[in-house]
Amino acid sequence: MNIIKTTIDGKPVEYQANNTWQFQLNQDSDLVGIFTHGTESKKVEIHILSASSNYKDFSLNVPTAFDEVTNGSKRFLIAENDDLVGIWTSGTASNKTEVHISPAVPDNGAAQYSTIGLNVVTALGEVGDEYQFLISKNRDIYCINLSGASGKIEFQCLTAASNYADFSSPNPTLTPFPNTNSNWSFMLSHDNNLIGMLKANTASNTTEIHSLNHVASGGFPAYQSYIIQSKTVLAEVGGNFTFLVDDNNDIYVIKENNTGTSTTEVHIMTESSQYQSWSLQTGTILQEVNDQKFSLTEGEIALYSGIDQTGRSWKIDTNLNDLSALSSLVNPISSFDLGLKTGLSLYNEKAYDGTEHTYNVKANITSVIFDSLKVHNEQLLLGIGLHNELWTCDSDGTWTQVPNSGSVIDVTVMHDGTILGIGIKNKLHTRATINSPWVALTNSISLLGIAIMSDGSLLGVGTDNLLHTCKNLSSDWVKVDNSGTVISVAVMNDGTLLGVDTSHNLFKSPSPGGGWAQIVSQPLLGISVLLDGTILGIDINNRLMTRATLDGVWAAI
Repeated sequence: MNIIKTTIDGKPVEYQANNTWQFQLNQDSDLVGIFTHGTESKKVEIHILSASSNYKDFSLNVPTAFDEVTNGSKRFLIAENDDLVGIWTSGTASNKTEVHISPAVPDNGAAQYSTIGLNVVTALGEVGDEYQFLISKNRDIYCINLSGASGKIEFQCLTAASNYADFSSPNPTLTPFPNTNSNWSFMLSHDNNLIGMLKANTASNTTEIHSLNHVASGGFPAYQSYIIQSKTVLAEVGGNFTFLVDDNNDIYVIKENNTGTSTTEVHIMTESSQYQSWSLQTGTILQEVNDQKFSLTEGEIALYSGIDQTGRSWKIDTNLNDLSALSSLVNPISSFDLGLKTGLSLYNEKAYDGTEHTYNVKANITSVIFDSLKVHNEQLLLGIGLHNELWTCDSDGTWTQVPNSGSVIDVTVMHDGTILGIGIKNKLHTRATINSPWVALTNSISLLGIAIMSDGSLLGVGTDNLLHTCKNLSSDWVKVDNSGTVISVAVMNDGTLLGVDTSHNLFKSPSPGGGWAQIVSQPLLGISVLLDGTILGIDINNRLMTRATLDGVWAAI
């Protein structure tokens, strides 16, 4: 779990990313989302995003036979035949790691994942977060120890033939990887090669791939000779990424939150390019997951409550300064029920019952469009909330949800007041007024972001992260040559384009395709422009920043 320290109104707090979702690929390269707790069914749930829909549709949504998981001691894998393999790593009655399997197709004809077909005690003792687990085509379970006593990353293989009661070898296999770097994520290829992704603190300043051959070669024993050691197209990343591999040895990079699309994203690096290019980069139908919750550091005010980034209420009871005191309480305060998707964090402290304090997410929204929208003669800000619905904010800072506003991932306003929104399937829709219904545009391409140029034409960020333009709502979209890859784009009052690239650098351009020039700036997640020309940015620490001019100094709000 990732602990990140920060401050709110000058008071030190910590927030912890709880891994409520785990991800696997099945034999069809569908993305299997395993929802471990916080589910409506109170069971571990399976939600499968189909590869055939480019992960825009679910092919299965079912509860399993397993009760919800409340800590990190239970891991899940998907076997070759789609069975759900649960690995209980600690707190077991046997004082051993245990394996529990829920079949995808039970023998008795029961519903998918509704029964448990195997419960066994393994040869591995209880372990902690220092272990990762992988499953091979023949259902052997590889136990990767990131903190081996040898000083190397080690693994042992629990054999399916023994019902996981025996290891394939009595002694751990030592890899060439030192255990001094914890930024490793491991995968097992279809032919049992061990693929290590080094996510940070790399020599190349990118995520690196280091793949070991499971077959002895060149005088080296198994898992000692490299198949590939290389930088990749992916920058260094943090704990909000999952890595998976398909039968073609393409690497699936699952970005779980802080995404440009406000959804869980799928990015595929191809083996044929030696992992130097993408074959797919797309948002999915699944919203961002593994949301962050807050806890106090020692010695602060004894009781806090607030709204977490899932929109649920929580509080920390007296003298309990860890996540054991974190609990859902009541329905979220509706005027603050706005979700954090791109990192905008504004908090308001107010007295609560005399002795308690409440931290409410005051304007915690995924996308703020600082266009002027005339509604009842007021200047309103238009934003997108936690569940991808529209919200407006009036001059006194009160947020109001727009009824029946649908599911959108980005929104802007045209010069004539027409509202443009991108739906969760990445298609463009229009809305004549704030309360009008959405109307789908038949000529829309797949988009992640939308902005309006000075001449009224449309500027879009495609799911390929390239710029596209469209003269008007009835015109065809045209890909911009040499547009570069961006995750966010905005237009200044003088027509200058601002763009944030996939490495979070800020650039300017005189026009689409006019060539980008980098602007000295801290790394950003998103960019926008106020009506008065003030530049608004969201930095990688989730702070909202303003800058009066391109040459000005960022000031945190």
